[in-house]
Amino acid sequence: MEYATDAVTVATSAPEEGVIPREEGEPVVEEKEVDVEEEDSSDSVESLSTMRAADEAASRLEGGREAVVGEEQTEELLCMIVNQRRQLTRTVVGYDERMLKHCIIEGIHPERPMRIAAIVEELRRSLKGKFMEIHGRVATDKELLVCHTQKHLNYMAHLLKLSVEELDDLEDSHESVYFSPGTELAARVAVGTLIDVTTLLMKNRFHNGAAVIRPPGHHCESHRPRGFCYYNNVPVAAHHALQMGAKRVLIVDWDVHHGNGIQDMFYDDPRVLYISLHRYDEGTFYPSGTWGSMQRTGQGAGVGYNINIPWECDSVGDHEYLYAFERVIMPIARQFDPDMVFVSSGFDAAEGDPLGGCSVTPAGYAHMTHHLMSLASGRVLVALEGGYYIKALKKSMKAIVQTLAGDRLPRLKPLKGPLLASCVQVVEDVRRLMSEQWSCLPSIDVSTLLLDSTLAQLPPENSLEAATDAAVQAVVPAVDDMQLAEVPIHGLNV
Repeated sequence: MEYATDAVTVATSAPEEGVIPREEGEPVVEEKEVDVEEEDSSDSVESLSTMRAADEAASRLEGGREAVVGEEQTEELLCMIVNQRRQLTRTVVGYDERMLKHCIIEGIHPERPMRIAAIVEELRRSLKGKFMEIHGRVATDKELLVCHTQKHLNYMAHLLKLSVEELDDLEDSHESVYFSPGTELAARVAVGTLIDVTTLLMKNRFHNGAAVIRPPGHHCESHRPRGFCYYNNVPVAAHHALQMGAKRVLIVDWDVHHGNGIQDMFYDDPRVLYISLHRYDEGTFYPSGTWGSMQRTGQGAGVGYNINIPWECDSVGDHEYLYAFERVIMPIARQFDPDMVFVSSGFDAAEGDPLGGCSVTPAGYAHMTHHLMSLASGRVLVALEGGYYIKALKKSMKAIVQTLAGDRLPRLKPLKGPLLASCVQVVEDVRRLMSEQWSCLPSIDVSTLLLDSTLAQLPPENSLEAATDAAVQAVVPAVDDMQLAEVPIHGLNV
């Protein structure tokens, strides 16, 4: 059996049945080098001395993993290590090379190992000293069963018994997934890594964090893999946060595809507020159907705690996303007052991504992250979902980690024209719809006011359809003129 103490796992005996064992001798915690300026104060000297002692303790712990180490002693060592590092770094990043083992057997697939390898290489190279990196672990059956059925776990476990040819043949019987000998291990390590970072944030060892994980999770349902996803990473970690004492959890999903799996797992749960910004295209964009509709607001006690912001076009960029943040997401999030914030951070809405067709820049992702850092005392965890353009992946996650670490925000590209009218209309429609559940939103939205004013200016013979078209065309200039005193509108006056 093995037990986890924060980010380090200590082997005690044979692995529990149904749990994939950790590879022997693999390092678990990787301490990134931190540049420390010499100071004259005795506190600084003591801190450095203690840190050296912590490093020596970590080396003994890692080198003597076979030895029996008491749980109390292990916890003490870990506290010493993490607390000293935490004085210099506020951000923790979870990553594990075992997630590279999931790869397509033949051909090329957009969800490939290079996605996370490139991100981590970029972070290590350009953000040295700004974060602490931890290795992940394998999620246990008990942890996965909070969101998934036993039948699903059994199905994933049986993959280990199949030949390469049998795994390749499975692809045709599933929706947008492939299987390889390393799929089960990689998927469990992705969940386990995210859980460990969640633990560190919930114990206040770090302010915030990121998890560079794959395969992604937000399409996976409780009973089946779907859409490149095998276990649903963020919901499992959200349940873990609730178990550790969080009363309310916010999940913001800015992957370009709707997170149908996350929505389904919390659809009637008022403890978890799920907000998704995604391309919808009248229900034709993956995962298709009506689940991504703005009308899907939850059921039972969860009504109002599921919010979809469904874009109806491509080319959606920074300013449209930030408009949604300032008109809908942040007012509701502040009223909800979460104890923990997760971001299902797909980067397939990034500029240049082959699947998304949108144009969010690294600066846009940084600004959205900065908004969320004002919630939950800054306890924000950004977990990788989709995103298939390597350059955008690297730069976007780098911008997010820089923001989490407290660096100055990058400047957004100037707004060269009006916001996309259909996006403004969607945001205002969602705002009006959600005002029934959230008192922070006024019941009358901007587009209604604009429509009324446009009707008043048109001759009687003009049709309502013509008036509506005219109002939509007038949305952005009119919003700019009104200044919307009750809520600041980012980017309209750049």
